[in-house]
Amino acid sequence: FTVEYLPNGATQTKQDTFDYVIVATPLHQKANLRLDKCIMPPTATYQAVDHSFFLGTLKHSEFGIRSDSYSVRQFPAIFPTQHAYVSGHCLFRSLLSVSNNMADCRERMWVTFSDPARVPNPLQTLAERYMDRQGSNQASSNSNSLKVSWLAYPVYEVLSKPETQLGSFVLAPKLYYANAIERVASCMEIAAIGGRNVALLVYAHKQSMNQLAVNETMKATVDGVAVYPVPNMKAD
Repeated sequence: FTVEYLPNGATQTKQDTFDYVIVATPLHQKANLRLDKCIMPPTATYQAVDHSFFLGTLKHSEFGIRSDSYSVRQFPAIFPTQHAYVSGHCLFRSLLSVSNNMADCRERMWVTFSDPARVPNPLQTLAERYMDRQGSNQASSNSNSLKVSWLAYPVYEVLSKPETQLGSFVLAPKLYYANAIERVASCMEIAAIGGRNVALLVYAHKQSMNQLAVNETMKATVDGVAVYPVPNMKAD
């Protein structure tokens, strides 16, 4: 297969030829991967998620907990109930503490996942709602916030023809699609299963080709012996 791609940091595309090609990327609404129409796997609409980081102090009163309810060595994780999230009382899908390397143990790094359709400006809205501005360093909170927007997982729906809508791990001989299982479920564990499955398919194909080459070699040898038979020797 000939693959045309743009290396990281480059401005011009390159072309290379490969014995095996593995497509390992989600084919969402912003994907820029192009394949021949006859082998192109089905695309899907993916859910946009904002991943926001805040350095500060949690507003504990918002959750009905005390500031000393967890130690400096513990990393709290807060998840809303279905009622709280659906009703709009809770603005995030999850809020986690991921590190605490500050000298002041009250300040730590907090991470949220939120829906951009519900919270268009999470760095401001979530910080004002859930971060304690009085207990945090204001300048530190403003300069140590970060938002990463990404298409996290497919928008799941009932498939009328799963055998065609899910796609296949094998798009063509020696061309594989590791994300074929992602429309069934999407998480790191599923991605690992998809990658392992494709690796096994490549290994099995390569082994079968090696065995075929061995068989052809043996057949040529047998044919050679048939053409030039060994003399029939009789002992006296």
